Amino acid sequence: MTTKTTILPHSPTTTKPSNLITIASGKGGVGKTWFAITLTHALARQEQKALLFDADFGLANVDVQLGLNADQNLGSVVAGKVAMSQAITNFAEGGFDIMVGMSGSGQLADMGRARLSELKSELWQLAQGYDRVVIDLGAGLESAVRSLTPKGGMTLVVATDEPTSLTD
Repeated sequence: MTTKTTILPHSPTTTKPSNLITIASGKGGVGKTWFAITLTHALARQEQKALLFDADFGLANVDVQLGLNADQNLGSVVAGKVAMSQAITNFAEGGFDIMVGMSGSGQLADMGRARLSELKSELWQLAQGYDRVVIDLGAGLESAVRSLTPKGGMTLVVATDEPTSLTD
């Protein structure tokens, strides 16, 4: 299986943070999360303060892949139990911070537009405290995925040579 990453340009006229790197794919199972983790680790090794944000609202799994058991996660933030900055987990082994998604639950996939907009604003604010923020998006083109793909920064699209990956 061959993986290909394509860089999509964005408009330079934006008020969104330019330190964001979104990782996207049309299909799940192509290595998007692995790539996001590896990229964040590489940025941290270059002494950049980095945050990995698991924005796969349907099937978050960054914490599973890293063997983390975080006290707080994105579900706690969306529920209003904690501020986003309080839900950040430091991954000392990798030298970066993580906003853990809500593994094993699709509850966040049904988040309303108003709450998604608030969440995005919180993320843009949080991003100001980092050199780089890598956002591991969910697969596909749902409204949450499109909303969290800013016009500033960079989007990397991960695909494999499988026909379903190329089609999606």
